[in-house]
Amino acid sequence: MLASLSADYHVLWVVTVLVVLGSPVGAQAQRIAVDDTSTPMRRAAYQTQVNDSGTESSPSLIERYQRARLQMLSEHIEQKTRGRVSVAAPKRFRVPSDTLRSSLSKPKSSVDSPAFPISNARAVHKLERGWFEKRFSSTRWSFLGAGRHLTPIDTTMTRVLRAKLQSEFGNPTQVLADFNLRKPRDEYVQFEYWVVVNDSIPVKITDANGARDRGLIVSTSAKYRTQLFALRQALLGSIMRAAPSPYVDYYFETERRRWYRTGYDGSSYFLDRISRYETTPGRRPWLETD
Repeated sequence: MLASLSADYHVLWVVTVLVVLGSPVGAQAQRIAVDDTSTPMRRAAYQTQVNDSGTESSPSLIERYQRARLQMLSEHIEQKTRGRVSVAAPKRFRVPSDTLRSSLSKPKSSVDSPAFPISNARAVHKLERGWFEKRFSSTRWSFLGAGRHLTPIDTTMTRVLRAKLQSEFGNPTQVLADFNLRKPRDEYVQFEYWVVVNDSIPVKITDANGARDRGLIVSTSAKYRTQLFALRQALLGSIMRAAPSPYVDYYFETERRRWYRTGYDGSSYFLDRISRYETTPGRRPWLETD
């Protein structure tokens, strides 16, 4: 049985060799195996080998053919690709965490909402606070701070916005210095601008959390809640192009319980620590000039 298997194996092996030799690649490999020693790698097909017993033996014709064919295929691929392997273009697969495409297909947000029409906007002066509070005493207020869609108004330092508001509207309607600062307060709002838009819409503009923070808080009547972002952009969009004007305020840092004079002197912004007793109740600070 072993002899039969061995005979069958040799027949199959010879047929395979003949089929391969019958192909163009096989014919070229046959020529290489028989008479081509033109390159070092091809000459390697004829080198002797050391067997397990330590004696040298020459490779058989089939071994020489296999080596030569492998070398020929390598050279064929190298000539076809010019020594470079082409890189397939990357293929993009969507994964659950990939939200870029889905976010682009979402409907337009409030950032793209229509502009709020403003025919006029009048800042309320300090002595007009009583009139404003009486006229809008029944107003239910809605507030807008920094949201998901940030704009320059949200990311600019509050002290810079305060200088631009000074240029646009003048002095604030109300500041900390208008109160008795030697007594504790429930809240310490650095500045407030009260504005009447289109002769009937009340708007308040305040700092978010003092001179160290960014952005502003804008509030108006609750019936304009859905239009508040557009109202803010229409009212304050122009201040980003305004040049800053000098100002000075008192600022209370609630976390550290510290008082400061903060402002803009015309060339740089400052934040100077002071004592509470350096403030004068009901009197606003002033810029010191040389």
